[in-house]
Amino acid sequence: MNNTHGRSRVAIVGAGPGGLAAAALLAAKGLDVSIFEARKSIGGRNGKLQLGEYSFDIGPTFLLMPEVLEGVFERAGAKMSDHLKLTRIDPMYKLFFPDGTTFEPTDDYSTMKNALEKMSPSDAVMYPKYYTYMDKKLSSVLPILSTPYLKARDLISMDLLKAAPYLRPDRSLAGELSSFFKDERVQLSFGFQAKYLGMSPYECPSLFSILNFIEQKYGIWHPEGGLNAITDALASLCRSLGVQIKTESPVEHVNIVNGRVTSIVAGDEIVYADHFVVNADISDFLSKSVAVSDRKKYTDEKLSSMKYSCSTFMMYLGVEGTVDLPHHSVVFSGDYKNFLHEISSSGTLPKDPSFYICNPSITDPTLAPKGKSALYILSPVPNLKIGKIDWEKERTSYREILFNSIRTKFGLDLEGRIEVESQLDPI
Repeated sequence: MNNTHGRSRVAIVGAGPGGLAAAALLAAKGLDVSIFEARKSIGGRNGKLQLGEYSFDIGPTFLLMPEVLEGVFERAGAKMSDHLKLTRIDPMYKLFFPDGTTFEPTDDYSTMKNALEKMSPSDAVMYPKYYTYMDKKLSSVLPILSTPYLKARDLISMDLLKAAPYLRPDRSLAGELSSFFKDERVQLSFGFQAKYLGMSPYECPSLFSILNFIEQKYGIWHPEGGLNAITDALASLCRSLGVQIKTESPVEHVNIVNGRVTSIVAGDEIVYADHFVVNADISDFLSKSVAVSDRKKYTDEKLSSMKYSCSTFMMYLGVEGTVDLPHHSVVFSGDYKNFLHEISSSGTLPKDPSFYICNPSITDPTLAPKGKSALYILSPVPNLKIGKIDWEKERTSYREILFNSIRTKFGLDLEGRIEVESQLDPI
């Protein structure tokens, strides 16, 4: 198939971390790999925002299980430590509850148990049982999460049978946690991670209790330069292996013959390859790049009827001076269940929002000028499908709600210290 080098050719759509990692692994196996990225820069949701001398991650700010990433580098014949400098964040984050109490989870077992004893002595007694159960659950679940299930017979495996007792599709994340802990603050501390998936702990399947436990067992890490540095490191690895990364090359059409992709149209180029990998938002990619007749069950009606997670309102602030907050802070609404209802069901803009503040400059001085801070503020809000919110009208007032909450909770008046600012609301 138009193979000029005698090697199988692979075309990858999207230069996010997944596309870059796939490219590195395939190139290391001797394949001829090209990546096609629609945007001017690589990274996808793990990209970088530069405002003057301030640098921000536009998306994720927690790195979990760095050994998985390290495995990518090793399988590609490289060392992660040659590309990335990681710092362990401990305590992992600070949680602020509406009653004024705080909690600082850690990945050190003894310290964690002692912190629980101060907040909820009765729940601290249950922590060893919870930890033992979750340790077994995680070790049982991880093998099946890294196994492809492509055919019905793939479901018949010892790994899946071992994990079955822990999957419990009949139970929510909140339901599983309530079987161990009675204090709502403890349940929330071990369950708010469902928001990483854009879900409510009361609806999220119990399988995802492993998210919090992964933090407790393996810790949370920060790469120097931000999580976007992972993207740059993977891109550097790819290029060293001969991978071509083409930006501003949106895939406009996928040519399919007899149920098999034969080529893609990227910009003005028709790209033929032996194999294709798509690392893009599936609903958006299918609706824009694949003909309806080639999508089988993924009709326009099915795609439009899909349920989507909540969205977010983001603020990226470069501020004068240092900020007396830890690297990661989470502030919970006075009525968390109602807050979840607002952003997931009713589609109304919260008056008392939960929000997250990332203050990475306290760990990583490369992100802001000396003596200044790069702040990342995120508040979950309804997505555009359920929320009929006119963000042109509401953006300023919602920004003020968040600044007032920060002022009340922390005594911080950030507005007068802002040197640069960028906002991102649902689009």
